[in-house]
Amino acid sequence: MNTKEYIIGCVALFGFVVLEIYIWTVFVAYLTHGVDFRIIIQFNNYNEFWFEFIAFNLITTLLLINLILSTKAYLRSKP
Repeated sequence: MNTKEYIIGCVALFGFVVLEIYIWTVFVAYLTHGVDFRIIIQFNNYNEFWFEFIAFNLITTLLLINLILSTKAYLRSKP
């Protein structure tokens, strides 16, 4: 694995950690402020919240896959 792939892997790991912290902070904030999800369904922000939650989880999953593939390539390239 060359330096470029290693840097991409490090950036992917950093991005994954930052986005997961953001996602769970938002999610816990929704839960701890006494939000009833049956009430949220009646408002417009329900779909926006879940779209954002799913979209960010999809992005972080792709970053994690990139990290795993980069790590595998790095380990394979070692003598």
